Formats: sequence, C-alpha cells, structure tokens
Amino acid sequence: MYCLEKNIPMTIHGTVDNVGSRYYLHARNQADALLFILKNLPPVSYPYSDRPDKYHIVGEREVDNLEMAEMVADFWGKELKFKFEDFHTTRPGHDLRYALDGTKLAEAGWVPPMPLEQSLKTTVDWTKKHPEWLWRD
Repeated sequence: MYCLEKNIPMTIHGTVDNVGSRYYLHARNQADALLFILKNLPPVSYPYSDRPDKYHIVGEREVDNLEMAEMVADFWGKELKFKFEDFHTTRPGHDLRYALDGTKLAEAGWVPPMPLEQSLKTTVDWTKKHPEWLWRD
C-alpha cells in the first residue's frame, strides 16, 4: 500500500510467465477455522492427551501475487505500477507457490465466514483511515 500511496513500482516476485501464488487467508478466517475445529471436531487420542486432529486452514481460492496486488490497488483507488523480480535470485530457497490442501477441513463443514475480496477491502479501507500503522515519512 505504501507503493500505491507514494506512486512507486511495487515489486512482484516471479516472472511474466511464472507469478507466485498463495491461498491468502485473513486472520479472522484463520481464527474462525481454529474455533470451528476446537468446538466441532472430535479429538484424537495421543499417548498423553486428546487433542484435535491436524487440518490445513486455507483461503477459499488460490490467488497469484500480481492479482493480489491488482486487487489491493483497485480497493485503494490507484493504478498499480509494478515490476517483476526473479524470486530465485533475491530470495534463495523461496517457494514460488504455497498450496496446502484444505479439503479435509472443508469436508468437515468449515466455510470461511468472509470472502477474500471482502476481507481485503475491509483491510484496505481500515489502512487508509489509519496511515500511522503503514508508514512514517
């Protein structure tokens, strides 16, 4: 958001042909999933205690990093200026794609309470109203 406000190019890790991606997840959805697991799913017996089984908590869809930057720019009301940066050169060992499988939790009945776009818009709107949390000049 700093780049958008200052009108400078944002760095997008990847290349034109190979943009990184994630199943972006807002903290409110993460917390909701954890509460769902604790309240609704039976514990598994381990030698010293019973505890919830293991689940991957993921966003509802995979989004590439350029698309995410474009969504932020759109919600910010600015044109996105960006440049690609080869992620291998600048971040050795960095994974271009993170894609956990959230099928197990979805089949158990969990649905993210707020869609990605709505969460992102809420975050951008809040940040615009509280710039002291984003940058200092």
